[in-house]
Amino acid sequence: MRNSELKQVLMVSRHSVRAPLDAEIDYMEQFITQPWPKWEVANGQLSPHGLNLARNLGSWWHDVYYPRLAGDIEPPRPPDEWMYIHANSVDRCVQTAEAWMQGFLQVPEPPVPVVHMPVTYPTTYDPLYLPIHTGRVKCEGIREAVLGRMCGNPQNAIQSIMRSLTLIQNTFGTAICSPELYGEKDDVTEEGGFTGTLFIAQIASDMFIMQRANGWPMSKVGWGRLDPHELLDIARARVFVDCLLMDAPQYCEAQASDLMSHLLAGMEQMVSGEDMEALPFDETKRLVAYFCHDTNIEALGGMLGLSWIPKGWVQDQAPPAGELVFELHQDLDTDEWFVRIFFVTLTLEQMAYNAPVNLASPPSRGPISMKHRTNASSFDIPYEEFKQEVGENLDADAVSEGLRPWIREIS
Repeated sequence: MRNSELKQVLMVSRHSVRAPLDAEIDYMEQFITQPWPKWEVANGQLSPHGLNLARNLGSWWHDVYYPRLAGDIEPPRPPDEWMYIHANSVDRCVQTAEAWMQGFLQVPEPPVPVVHMPVTYPTTYDPLYLPIHTGRVKCEGIREAVLGRMCGNPQNAIQSIMRSLTLIQNTFGTAICSPELYGEKDDVTEEGGFTGTLFIAQIASDMFIMQRANGWPMSKVGWGRLDPHELLDIARARVFVDCLLMDAPQYCEAQASDLMSHLLAGMEQMVSGEDMEALPFDETKRLVAYFCHDTNIEALGGMLGLSWIPKGWVQDQAPPAGELVFELHQDLDTDEWFVRIFFVTLTLEQMAYNAPVNLASPPSRGPISMKHRTNASSFDIPYEEFKQEVGENLDADAVSEGLRPWIREIS
């Protein structure tokens, strides 16, 4: 291991465990034969169990990162001077950020504000996280690219995951593999969304995973019709469908360019020691965290050529409260700056049992290599090389106006 100093950590986290969304419940009503199980919170909201999981992860972060990020600051400064926390403008993202900070700072009321757009109903989404959904970026070529990955026919993809779909079908007790019976067509929208069987595969997997992650016994998950191995098989269907999108550069560039440009610009500030006026935080911020959605993490992974297999999960899955972490280091012998990338998540069993995580009993955490690098034998990526590759993969037109000139300069 190199003799280096950790200078900055930037993290993108999915929100924690939530109840099903209104849209999911409404869509699935026609496919289920029994009433959908009731949660203790309203649709789309974090459960108390989910809040605890976010605190648990934050507590582990305190043990691993707090001494390295705050311990060498002299004189001691309040956390809001070296932390920047941003969340999408939905309750579950903001509440995950707040609970995570309770664990990280070991306080009941975090002194660091969570920056977010106003939380309104219906929610006004933040285009930083949902640029396609909010219409801020163009969607040219996304549908064609995704269809091209299925050789032009969604049925080809459906046949590839028929085992998982059959499990879902048996759990629901209805024919999801023939959605046309319900007036639904297997297709891809211009924005890269799925309709029909593939959309059901996405929703059903997440709904059942959330049930188990919320601490429900397997006798209750999926009406008691699934065992843990089958639950993982169903999860593979979700990841398979998501990867149809994430392996399409047109989608990843539209979805992830702005968020990635903020991450990269944050590193640039730290390396250069100079503020970028277009960023909402300055070069003193040693911890920068974004709380959003699995699609954000997956799109970043697709853009950068990243792949991960968390313990107990499916390859490239972004579980509830899962985190994509970028560490910025400086070599103490050569002064070289370099980046290390990790994926961090609780295992499904740690989630189900609300198990505390600490240095002795950690979450799943593993380094990631960028697969397009010429030298992938090391997980240490020279910062200039990282910046160059990221710049080449960003779509400057999808980056917010203030950062666009700099991105064009490095791409």
